[in-house]
Amino acid sequence: MIPELDNAGLHELNSESAFQAQLKLRNVSYLTKRIPFCIVSDQTYGFPPGRFGVPVVALSSKGPLSGGVRTESANGTLQLCDGHDKWEDGWEDLFDGVAGKKLAAIRKRKIFRLAQYNHRHSFINQVNA
Repeated sequence: MIPELDNAGLHELNSESAFQAQLKLRNVSYLTKRIPFCIVSDQTYGFPPGRFGVPVVALSSKGPLSGGVRTESANGTLQLCDGHDKWEDGWEDLFDGVAGKKLAAIRKRKIFRLAQYNHRHSFINQVNA
C-alpha cells in the first residue's frame, strides 16, 4: 500500500489521513462521524506545536474537543495551551467546571485511587529498601 500512496503523490501523512487515503485509493466507501472525546494525559508536548507536533487543546475551549488534530477551529472556539511542562496549579477546578459534576466525581475517584496506589507502592519500596 505504501508504494500506491507514494505513486499517488501522498507523502508525510499522519495516521488518520493515511488511513483515509488508503480507502480512497481502493475506492472503499466510508462515512466520517464526529465523536466528541478528550484525552487527559500527563505527557508533555512541544509548544508551539511544529508541523508534525501535537496540538494540546485547552479544556476551556468552547468548541467540541474531538481530539486536537480533528477539531474544527475556524470558528475561533478552539484554544491551544502550552503543554511543554507540568500542569498548571488549579487544573482540577478548571476541569471540574468544564466537565460537569458527573465527570468531576469520576476524576476525583481516579485521583484518589492513584494517590492510594502511589502511597502503597512507596511504602512497599521503603520496606524492600
